[in-house]
Amino acid sequence: MTTLNVNKERRPLFEQKARMPLFEQQKPIGSVAAPPVQLIAKHAPQQAPQPEVQHSGGLFGRLWTAMGSSTEPVAPQVPLHPLALRYNNLPKIAPWTKTHWDTLDRIYQRYKRHPEQFSPQDPPNKTLLAQKYQWQPGSSKTESVSYYTNVKMQNWNYTVKITSELLVCCAIFMQLLTLKDAAEYRRATGKDIVRGNFMQKDRTGDPITLRDVIARMFGVVGGEMIRADEKRGICVRRDLDQLKFSYPWVPGWWDEMGRYLHD
Repeated sequence: MTTLNVNKERRPLFEQKARMPLFEQQKPIGSVAAPPVQLIAKHAPQQAPQPEVQHSGGLFGRLWTAMGSSTEPVAPQVPLHPLALRYNNLPKIAPWTKTHWDTLDRIYQRYKRHPEQFSPQDPPNKTLLAQKYQWQPGSSKTESVSYYTNVKMQNWNYTVKITSELLVCCAIFMQLLTLKDAAEYRRATGKDIVRGNFMQKDRTGDPITLRDVIARMFGVVGGEMIRADEKRGICVRRDLDQLKFSYPWVPGWWDEMGRYLHD
């Protein structure tokens, strides 16, 4: 089992038989072959919580507005999670930036240091997991965050299973998506957003949805495994570039847009 190396400087991983679709009809992505290698991330032992410098912007008092007919990823009002106060609010629309990725990675690194703070049995975390979000832009389908427990993601023959604790990470991140755009981010933080060079799945201006955040979690969790293997000299088949999902409630593997790929 590969032990994750969290002390090295990290870089984003994603810098650049017909069936009914699982979600909405979208343009398909190419198929993928090769059997997966199941990798499970190890997590650091529990430690006592350590103080962290708060990097809260002036807009952290904002809460999600009540669920309406909007296609943006909004949810009923809930208290802002205490851990969300440690991070700056972010633009809620595409493009996905390095600033978004770094924030999600920081949340995950805190989870590895203090896993007890992300327990799905903790009342604030239970509240987060009960929130409903749309899965992808243009879809009217909404489900609770906990609905996606045990979803598996696979790419380059690596597999990441989304646990309840990882979903708490994602749900905390979703609470940060309150800003209109990069200009509002600058006004709120006094800093320019770092765009990076990420593959974009949605059009600029589309809402960043729960699908996007869970998909990027593969880059955070699986990326550590992949970089560790490459450092050991293992050849990673990056030519097999197709992120796909396996859902507990339906057989087969599906692309990010909800189109069936294979069993």
